[in-house]
Amino acid sequence: MKKIFTILSILPVLFWASACKKSFLKEVPTTFYTRDGAFNTDGGAKSALIGLYSSIADYDYFGTAYIMLTSEASGSYYSPHAVSREVASLQITSNAYWVRQVFDQSYTSIDRANILIANLPNNNVSVNVSNNVLGQAYFIRAMVYFNLVRMFGGVPLHLEPVNQDNLYKPKTSADEIYTQVISDLEKAKTLLPGPGAQDKGFPHRYAPYALLGKVYVTLAGDNSASPYWQKAKDELLEVVNREGTAYSLESSFANLFKYDNENTKESIFEVQFIPLTPSNGQLTNYFMPTSINTMPLAQRTFQWLRPNKEVYDRHKNQYGTDPRLTTTFIAGSYQNRANANMVCWPSGQANNNTNGFPFIRKYEDPTYTIDIGGRNLIYYRYADVLLLLAEAENEINGPANAYQYVNKVLARARNTVSPAAAQPADFAGMDQTTFRTRIMAERYYELLGEFHEYFDVRRRGVTKFLNYLKAHNDNPNLKPAYEFTYPLDQKLMLMPIPDNEMNYNRALKPEDQNPGY
Repeated sequence: MKKIFTILSILPVLFWASACKKSFLKEVPTTFYTRDGAFNTDGGAKSALIGLYSSIADYDYFGTAYIMLTSEASGSYYSPHAVSREVASLQITSNAYWVRQVFDQSYTSIDRANILIANLPNNNVSVNVSNNVLGQAYFIRAMVYFNLVRMFGGVPLHLEPVNQDNLYKPKTSADEIYTQVISDLEKAKTLLPGPGAQDKGFPHRYAPYALLGKVYVTLAGDNSASPYWQKAKDELLEVVNREGTAYSLESSFANLFKYDNENTKESIFEVQFIPLTPSNGQLTNYFMPTSINTMPLAQRTFQWLRPNKEVYDRHKNQYGTDPRLTTTFIAGSYQNRANANMVCWPSGQANNNTNGFPFIRKYEDPTYTIDIGGRNLIYYRYADVLLLLAEAENEINGPANAYQYVNKVLARARNTVSPAAAQPADFAGMDQTTFRTRIMAERYYELLGEFHEYFDVRRRGVTKFLNYLKAHNDNPNLKPAYEFTYPLDQKLMLMPIPDNEMNYNRALKPEDQNPGY
């Protein structure tokens, strides 16, 4: 366990983060807190919490690796990045770079959460601060384990700070991991303050309700009779019934992605990155074209993530005048800084070369320079809650009462422009099966580029996942010389446990590796 060995070397200290709530850090600290000292004051406990946030904002997690792994392995993106090739082509091995980085960094974050949980509450930290910090630690630990179990299935379960006596843990079943995720979120509900009492940029009391709803939808899978659908509905309704108090939709879809409009009323959990900080938030770097004239300071971008052609085409064919199209995509052409016309899918010569893909526009940043950008990563937002609730209600009772939730999202999309667009039209007149298909597609139209694709394409089962990959391979516009043809292999439902974990964790056996790897 390469990363766990690293943890042993940092146990005596907890780090301040460079990626945390922007107003929280006013200066760079010159000292570290020992583990004991961190919990002697309210300020020390808050500092330890920032160390936890630092770990999830690290390059090896939300800073880069999680972005690359979940996007590339979703079957929805092309990447020209050489290190990414085996993941982006779905020729994934147990030594794949992004797989290894995400797995290892997950346990760094889990260990920091465990340190907080092991040391709070105590008599030195006030009750309000202790509850808030502890609630966030449970929420973050639940989120990281939820990401792990969806990607890897069963994994080692660490619930205490790592030491030499508990370093090696056996593989715990996926069911047990989900049980722990649910338990952590239930605890977070009781500890986190309400919306009005929480600092902006941190999760409040209704964030664990929202995430628990997503957990139950995931557990329901493709089983219409699953009791998890009702559990999901109950949790999500706790959030939706407090619309306006807990969360609400932004009035404009485009406003969600303005570079200076972060932590909106729609944000449930958002990873904070500091503008103009080198190697911090990399979303602009990975998604935006290198020379677009709306980013006049940009010296270059890597443009490592490009949505596949059919991803754009499906949205365009479904809703040709949807205002979300121009916020989500750069398609057809764009102007570079020399005011020259640059083509991309679906225009002209772009059909036949490596420029034959659109771009994701959501992370445009006019202040971006070289590897320096501060766009936050929105992990979960209220529109997602509404779509999940519509999905759950359809599975329980059919579409009649489910329309209201998805139609809120569609109405907001139409009203992004004035006068309002005709599309996307409200859902109406569907049977349960049609609604089920359409709501899954709607998640792409609303949430593309927000790192849900990997999970959404798999959670309805292996047949639907392989059909999604096959649709890409069968696309008549596919150019095999320039893009990937995906293997139709059910092992891709899960990631492999990385080689370094299999080699160094003495509690793991060869048969613990996921099937096919």
